[in-house]
Amino acid sequence: ASAYHRIGDVQGDVMNANLGQTGEALKSYEKALRLLDGVLAEEPSHRTAGMDRVMVHRRIGAIYEYTRDMKTALAKYRTAQS
Repeated sequence: ASAYHRIGDVQGDVMNANLGQTGEALKSYEKALRLLDGVLAEEPSHRTAGMDRVMVHRRIGAIYEYTRDMKTALAKYRTAQS
C-alpha cells in the first residue's frame, strides 16, 4: 500500500512536483486504498494503516479539487475525516 501511495504521489500529487498523470495517480491511490482496507478489516486498530488511509483519501480529494470536481473532492475529504 505504501508503494502505491508513493507511486501515486510521483504520478500526480497536486501539492508537490509530479509527472502530471492525475488519472494514473488515482489508480495507484485506489490500489493503495484496497490494500489498506484489507489490513484494517483484519486489524481495525492498526494505527499506521489508518493514518495512511486518511492520507490517501486526502490525496485523492486534492486531485478532484484540482480538476474542479468539488462534489467528489468533498466526499473524499469527508471520508478521510471519518
